[in-house]
Amino acid sequence: MFSFLYRVFYDKTLFSSFVEKGKGYGFKLLFILTLFVAFCLALRVFFFFFSLSPELISQIAAQMPEIIIEKGKIISPENYKYSYVSSDKSVFFVFDTAKEPLKLQGLPKNGIYITSDALVSVNANKLKRIPLVQLLDGSDFILNQKSMQQWGNKTVSLMKVLVPPLSFVFCLPGVFSMYFLVSVFYMIVSYIMTSVMKKNLLWDQRMRLAVLSILPTYILNALSFLLGFSVHIDRMSVVITLIYMFCFLKDGERNGISPQAG
Repeated sequence: MFSFLYRVFYDKTLFSSFVEKGKGYGFKLLFILTLFVAFCLALRVFFFFFSLSPELISQIAAQMPEIIIEKGKIISPENYKYSYVSSDKSVFFVFDTAKEPLKLQGLPKNGIYITSDALVSVNANKLKRIPLVQLLDGSDFILNQKSMQQWGNKTVSLMKVLVPPLSFVFCLPGVFSMYFLVSVFYMIVSYIMTSVMKKNLLWDQRMRLAVLSILPTYILNALSFLLGFSVHIDRMSVVITLIYMFCFLKDGERNGISPQAG
């Protein structure tokens, strides 16, 4: 069924094999879509941390003051802010102990934002907050430029290993639940479309049709996120999904939909 992730874009037999003659409500395919999207998210997070090279960390550390951390909070320097944006404006670093809300306006979509009590990774404007008390295991810490560079390299290496799989695992329930609700919505919408086209489907067939129809939008959106495209397909999700639903129904019409009530 993993082949549906690419066959959905061209295979005209999917309506007959999956919607009309399939079994269940399409939850297996929905879960496969969720795995694919979660994998793209985890891979993008990994690429982000991979882009934080030792040279970049060294350049940032050279411009930072001594930092004192006690009980998971930065006590020195107080009310201090430093920001760095790479020359190609692809990544940023902000150190802000002013205890104010995060200010991301005008910054690239990817970067690291350190507050007085947490490290926040920003990946395509999606935030992941890690408290300093958790990152440092509750220990006190003093960072000068040399130790800051060592700590920065160690932290980035650790986050390369930990954050991508954690992102993959923790996003699964939320993403699957969202896709399920979206599928139910399009299952209801299918009544309007089949009424106009004078088609009849059973309730479970409508659910499988809805699941199949949302695949292209979320696959393309996940790929655009992974590749860092600025245009997100989800802004056109309704149009794309309805077009695919119509095309699947037309495929069924050519192959002959069984006249079942529903």
